Amino acid sequence: MDARTTTKAIWRKFHVHPYDNLPFEGWWQSTRETTLYETFAELGFKVGAEIGVRRGTNAIVLFQKIPGLKLYCVDPWIPYLRDTVDKQEGHLAACKRQLAGQNAVFMRMFSTDAAREFEDESLDFVYIDSNHIFDCVMEDLICWTPKVKKGGIIAGHDYYHFFAGGVVHAVDAFTMANNITKFYITREKEHSFLWVKE
Repeated sequence: MDARTTTKAIWRKFHVHPYDNLPFEGWWQSTRETTLYETFAELGFKVGAEIGVRRGTNAIVLFQKIPGLKLYCVDPWIPYLRDTVDKQEGHLAACKRQLAGQNAVFMRMFSTDAAREFEDESLDFVYIDSNHIFDCVMEDLICWTPKVKKGGIIAGHDYYHFFAGGVVHAVDAFTMANNITKFYITREKEHSFLWVKE
């Protein structure tokens, strides 16, 4: 796997124009459930991590789209905002039911702690969808980017402006600070962001 091959696959799938402004959105309807995860499958990605899993709704789509996937499901499942202890335990139980029979590895821990369990360049992709405030998104990007192989994909959810959301600002700051000159968003209401690990 190399960055050039992955980039070509994204440009083909997302119908990107080379002179578009960043982030590249392409002119074709694209979603994480179809376009992004189909790209993962076409590239032969087999090992990934989802950061922020909740009830496993997105994880099951990843398994449906990517044959032979091994997915690390990282989430502390602790009380957060309106989610009480009981609610979070219910989310975890629902997630385990939904992913029963899949090659899912549950890691009930904070994102930064879980990242220390992985060797650098050991994952084909990471998908970040946990705490959406600026500091947490930035922390996740810093911790998980080294864990993705060259030619792999760093991606995440909710790249749009909403109350108390820091995803857009964190992603923009991280890509600028790390000279990432090509990054992309899906064309849907709640955009996913992604770029290729060079």
